Amino acid sequence: MDYLDTSYIISLAVKSDVNHQRAVKLEKYLRDPVISKLVVVEIYSVFSRLSDDPVPLAEYAIRRSKARIEEVNFNEALDLSISLSEELRLKTLDLMHVTLAKMIGADRFVTFDRDILSKGLSPLEIEVVGGIS
Repeated sequence: MDYLDTSYIISLAVKSDVNHQRAVKLEKYLRDPVISKLVVVEIYSVFSRLSDDPVPLAEYAIRRSKARIEEVNFNEALDLSISLSEELRLKTLDLMHVTLAKMIGADRFVTFDRDILSKGLSPLEIEVVGGIS
């Protein structure tokens, strides 16, 4: 199962994005793509800063990803994030995404986030898939 990070979905949906072509190429290798509600919130947030009419753009990006939205208990996710924070040393939202991916049972994390790509997620036994432009 592949957890799709917000950076990947934005790159996939926005043709002018620097990583768009890379995202399109990765798309054919995705396995059972999933996202969390945190990804949904971030996508709406990104497009709300880029457009006066962000809802259709956000909905398109989510549909374009072909990912299903997995429900998780966010209180449990916060607790697990706290316990993983010292080992992973990621920014808050990155840490939350990684925690959610672990809780959902993803074995791959698809992202263009430089910090996650450089550090990896081997302590969680999650393979990081993506690339840096």
